[in-house]
Amino acid sequence: MKKSVNIYFNCDINSKDKIDSFKKCGYDEFYVGIYDAKETMSWLEQIKYANSIGLTCTMIHCSYYEPKLNNFWLENEIGEEICNSYIQQIESCHNYTKNFVVHLNGDYNSIISQIGLNRIRKILEVCEKYNVNLCIENLYSEKEIPFIFENIKHKNLKICLDFGHQHFLTPNFDILKDYNEYISVLHIHDNNGIKDEHKIIGQGNINWQKIAFDLKSRKDLILASEIKSNDIENYKSVIEENLHQLEWLNELVNSEKTIEVNTKIGKIYANYINDNDFCTIQLNTQSEQIGFINFKLNSKNPKSVWLNKIQIKEKYQSNGLANILLELFETYCKDKRYFTIEGKFYPENDHAKPFYEKNGYTIEKEYYDTYIYKDLSTAYLNSTQNKENLEKEL
Repeated sequence: MKKSVNIYFNCDINSKDKIDSFKKCGYDEFYVGIYDAKETMSWLEQIKYANSIGLTCTMIHCSYYEPKLNNFWLENEIGEEICNSYIQQIESCHNYTKNFVVHLNGDYNSIISQIGLNRIRKILEVCEKYNVNLCIENLYSEKEIPFIFENIKHKNLKICLDFGHQHFLTPNFDILKDYNEYISVLHIHDNNGIKDEHKIIGQGNINWQKIAFDLKSRKDLILASEIKSNDIENYKSVIEENLHQLEWLNELVNSEKTIEVNTKIGKIYANYINDNDFCTIQLNTQSEQIGFINFKLNSKNPKSVWLNKIQIKEKYQSNGLANILLELFETYCKDKRYFTIEGKFYPENDHAKPFYEKNGYTIEKEYYDTYIYKDLSTAYLNSTQNKENLEKEL
């Protein structure tokens, strides 16, 4: 899945510098908001410059004034002004985006009404003219999206699913499950369920494991973050870390399988990720990776794998997690009929030799490197059924 980021994560940084950093970091896309007064480049200049260096625009976020938004559903001049403003914005930006994101409520006091539906239909007429999606962003109301989509059927009526908003505003409203087919764009950010913090994945308590599982059916979507940061001095590190976490989410989405594991630190998840001949088993909480083991299939020997690396985050060490990873890895190898494990470690790794010896590995020294070896076939053949299966395969 492609990765995207909002340029307005901090409006006090030079727009061109931010776009250059997105490209250098490795983002596939970016997106803008119509906030001309806050940036050093207009939204249009941002898009044109980004396009010139190979970044496309995922979506354009509307300009809005939150205290007035509830009027969209009321029969008054302010409601008409909001409707007309969105139409004018679409008229001005339709050549540069497929997705236009709007807010239709500003707090929990918002109502739903036929007046609001008629205004949405009016906006959709313009969207249809230019083939632009009107993406309704989930906010304070659990009733708004169901009401809209039950009453209006239109090919350009879509949803901008904001995971942060859902987590702290409407945690019982599962939009990804109930309105999957209407989702056109995502806003990915984290919080602790109390306020709208727009943090990087893993800095809050959103269950990204569940989200990754639910996204498996929508791999066509762009993983677009909507973060905010006041750290001007280290902003490049912020967007690098953000991309790293989006890539982690992408790995979870594309994992071959996920299982729950009970450990000393509580329930965690093992995610199995295949990248051609290179495989990884990650240990993850709901919101961060805490360790991994990766290995490579041996192209010369289809029954052999090369164990490349085992790593546990420092704060999670001494909890038996490396043993759990090795056990999961060996079980995976036996299930896949890889009966020979090979690898190596370096002398300065004081913990490696006793760890592998304890787990039944043969240790062989060769010059500077120390090699490890283990034959899994004996353990596999201890089962009569497995022996019969293997004899059939051979």
